[in-house]
Amino acid sequence: AEMWFQVLPVRASDRAALVDSLYRKRLPEEIRGRRRMLRREPSSVALRDALALMLAEVGDLASAEREFRATLALQPDSASARFNVGMAALMRGARAEAERLFASALDVEPAHGPAHFQLG
Repeated sequence: AEMWFQVLPVRASDRAALVDSLYRKRLPEEIRGRRRMLRREPSSVALRDALALMLAEVGDLASAEREFRATLALQPDSASARFNVGMAALMRGARAEAERLFASALDVEPAHGPAHFQLG
């Protein structure tokens, strides 16, 4: 049996906190779901990137970086993939590697704004 409750915030300003709280509670389930989906579609860049972002949100930066690197392997000429791996490197403190990856993102897409921002 299941029981459902409808939760409504008292103040409109509480809505964001409520949504965030529910999202954080469901995040582990969402991660498991993305992993199952990737077993069926291992070459899906969208699934890998979504999983990587969720893993980063829960603090599993090593797993997030593995997923971003898998995306880069699937799309070696993607500025976004290079940038995402660069951000993962930056989060683990590998500044020189991150700078190299941001610069390589600009080699592919000279107008890639986030890479310019990080290099700035």
